[in-house]
Amino acid sequence: MFFSCERIFAAILILTTSLALSSAYCKSKIYFGKKKCKYLCHCKNNTNCNKSTGLCSDGCAFGWFGPACQFKSATFFPIANESDFDWLTDNDPTTCNKGDIQEITVELNTSYPLTWMRVMLNRPIEFDSLEIRYRTPKDTSKDQVCSDAQTAKVDNVTFDLSCPTLDLVSHVILSGSGVGSLCSLDISKGRNIAIKQDARQSSTFKKWYARGAVDGDYGPIDGSEKKQKTTCSHTSNRHSDAWWSVVFSAAMHVQSFVIYNRRNPSREKCCEFRLSQFSLKAYKSTHYSRKTQVFNFKDQSSEAQDVYTIIPSPRIGHTVKTLKIAEGQDFNILTLCEVIVYGDSACSSGKFGLDCERDCNCINKQETCFVSTGGCPSGCAPGFKGEDCWTQCPISTYGKDCKMNCSSNCLNSDCHHETGVCKACVPGYTGELCNQECPVSTYGQDCKMICNTRCLNCDCHHKTGVCKTCVPGYIGDLCDQECPISTYGKDCKMKCSSSCLDSDCHHETGLCKACVLGYTGELCYQASPPQGDLTPSDRALVAELEPATDVRVDRLPLDPFTLTTVRKIVNFRGTFKQIYVIFPLECPVSTYGQDCKMNCSTRCLNSDCHHKTGVCKACLPGYNGDLCDQGTFGDGCNQNCSIYCLDKLCNHMTGKCNNCTVGMEGDYCNESIYAAKSKACGYNLAVLSAFFPTSLVVTIVIFCVFYAIVLRCCRDSCENLLGCRYLS
Repeated sequence: MFFSCERIFAAILILTTSLALSSAYCKSKIYFGKKKCKYLCHCKNNTNCNKSTGLCSDGCAFGWFGPACQFKSATFFPIANESDFDWLTDNDPTTCNKGDIQEITVELNTSYPLTWMRVMLNRPIEFDSLEIRYRTPKDTSKDQVCSDAQTAKVDNVTFDLSCPTLDLVSHVILSGSGVGSLCSLDISKGRNIAIKQDARQSSTFKKWYARGAVDGDYGPIDGSEKKQKTTCSHTSNRHSDAWWSVVFSAAMHVQSFVIYNRRNPSREKCCEFRLSQFSLKAYKSTHYSRKTQVFNFKDQSSEAQDVYTIIPSPRIGHTVKTLKIAEGQDFNILTLCEVIVYGDSACSSGKFGLDCERDCNCINKQETCFVSTGGCPSGCAPGFKGEDCWTQCPISTYGKDCKMNCSSNCLNSDCHHETGVCKACVPGYTGELCNQECPVSTYGQDCKMICNTRCLNCDCHHKTGVCKTCVPGYIGDLCDQECPISTYGKDCKMKCSSSCLDSDCHHETGLCKACVLGYTGELCYQASPPQGDLTPSDRALVAELEPATDVRVDRLPLDPFTLTTVRKIVNFRGTFKQIYVIFPLECPVSTYGQDCKMNCSTRCLNSDCHHKTGVCKACLPGYNGDLCDQGTFGDGCNQNCSIYCLDKLCNHMTGKCNNCTVGMEGDYCNESIYAAKSKACGYNLAVLSAFFPTSLVVTIVIFCVFYAIVLRCCRDSCENLLGCRYLS
């Protein structure tokens, strides 16, 4: 099949025009809606509403209420002695009943069938004590009770009440203690279900299109022709049997009709009269026939009216799909400036909304919610609230009526609005409700952090990672600090052995890094390990065991010169613990000093000296002193001090005497202070021998006398250990 260029161009032009019209709809400030922006905003102070939802940020204009401010509130006046009842219609929860009124009766300006109403109370707990009754024009003295009454909570102070009636209602009575908490009352007349619907007419005069009668604009009061062309409908006078119709997008429940006639004061009797004696018929389908007709109205007045209000009585019991208005008196012209149809959607079970496009969200899934609001008599499904039961619980709340609080361990107190399952946990917690601490060895956000391996059993605080206890040898919040010098073990409470050099030992085991003079071994201790159980005199270091009393452990025979640390596992009160049994170990015999590397003096008896200082415990015969080194000097003490050194004490390096014996002098005490005397004795004897040569007898006598004198002198000198070396 082939298309001409003209047809293709025409199709494109139609599509472009359609899109332009659709765009024009959405650009208007007074409309909203996701589909063609087909609903009117009714916001306070004529402010703009949300273009998608119709929500008015500052509230509804006076006379409107409900979802998106789409429902018209019936006008009424209270019947009571008090004249100040403005608080009942101002939709202000802060202005409420201040008197001791227990019953309020309001009379509708125009009798109307009831569908539902909304009340606000400043003490919502008293809502259940609020009773609703009504009266009909047929019998204004008889109170009737709503037979199919249902209620739904909108918020903490607002409640909706369903009270459908077929008959017109003239009075509404509120009674009970709940009246004392009453703040406002709205009685629904329905919403305009005709606006922006599919309007048609028998013919069109110039640009007075059929859609002008359902655009929400009532037309100018001054009758300006230019303005009316865009807001009113007008058929051509060239065709007889003029009519106008509107087809609803879905079947609707209808409560009333309001028709605005063309008003043109500047042209008296020009146009208004054309509408007199018109007819209005409602059909349950798009086919016009008696079988589908569900309502028929014929204007009986001879004078045309500016506004017609038609309230079916009883209320139309069937849904309406099509409405048709026809001219009367054979004028062949029909002009309408606005047609308003108050009613509501006839949604199937489980649906609600302006176009029945939304699902009910009730606790009872089989329940039918209010088609006007979506409110649920049984309450909103867990996790939701609001007049339509589709507003999610605020952050930090969840569950039925949003009364449950999210776990304080939920990150930012944010949990799933239905189940309470946390979207994320604060550091240190895990689980759906974040009510479980991180498993042992983990901590922090999502428990992804690993405890320091120096935490005992890898166990740390689930939030901060601070170790609950450190493995032996470490301290600090994160067990990242070794024990200070001189301490070791669990909590660094153990003291290093005093035999450790500088009291410095391994921070975990207590093993000395080096020993002070006189000690050796890993712990710088000395002991001959006993057999059997520990005794009070034994020294034991116990790790990971509190208290350390009543501990018994088998001892192993050990060579005292080998490693003396024994690691044993004992059962203490049903729990296996690790202990250390430590035996002291001193330097072996014949050694002493740092690491026992020094040898005791060979002059020590049995080569046995003090393990620290090297002082001999006893000396070999002929030696004395701490090191048995008196009387010698030089390398290895292998040279003897001079016999003339007092007490045989000399410098251990040079051999110089500390002091000399009597009669000796010099560094080594080898010079006699009597040497001159010896020489003097010898010299006189010789002189005398030479002096008396002539007389042998005399010489011998004299020699003997002097010899006796010298001999005595020498004897005295020898006795004093002086000058003996000069005797021949």
